Amino acid sequence: MPETQHEKMNVDEKYKVLRNLHRRYELAKRSERSQILDSAEEVTGLSRKHLITLLNKPGPLRRERTKQRDSTYRAKVRETIRIVARALEWCCAERLQPALAEAALHLNGLGLLNITPELMTQLNTISISSVERILKRIRQDEPRLPQRRGRPTQLTHIQREIPVSRIPWDEREPGHFEIDTVHHCGSSAKGDYVCTVQWIDVATGWSERAAIFGRSEKETVSAFERILERCPIRVL
Repeated sequence: MPETQHEKMNVDEKYKVLRNLHRRYELAKRSERSQILDSAEEVTGLSRKHLITLLNKPGPLRRERTKQRDSTYRAKVRETIRIVARALEWCCAERLQPALAEAALHLNGLGLLNITPELMTQLNTISISSVERILKRIRQDEPRLPQRRGRPTQLTHIQREIPVSRIPWDEREPGHFEIDTVHHCGSSAKGDYVCTVQWIDVATGWSERAAIFGRSEKETVSAFERILERCPIRVL
């Protein structure tokens, strides 16, 4: 069996772990300190010498940045991410980042982008967290449907029995579907218009779609039934 791949911690999570270990490390004997350092080194990925420095400090606390660093990725990278993200229906950063360079090359071949070697290098090396920050910034300027505000509605008894949640992006077992409704209404959501009910299997990327007019229960149930009849993957 392959080894389980652990998600990488961000800096704040690493410091939280070290703050929890600080008191244990302070009171531990020499042999016990070595075991604590082994465990911290494996969990955080930090070097042993750096861990000793941090665990000997009270806290340890992350120092606030006194000077904001320059943006690593300039306007050309951000605009490329905007065009690719729009073409891929604004998928999340975890799924956009692995496909970014390949999709950009494809759009370059269609004449929608002008890719330079320097830009391609940046698209191949940009991290998921950087893509997430850029997406958050550029989506503020994108037109969106109006959001319903007010108190959240209480779930009914039936809704509480149906498990609905975000599926991990690295799910390996086919049968776990993300479902969305795409509105083909332009800039206004008034009146009736055609929508697309979209199912995407997270593990395989297999997609099924059905068009509906309006968003009534009857239309939606009909779309689900049509998709279930023809989908080759058993829904889990």
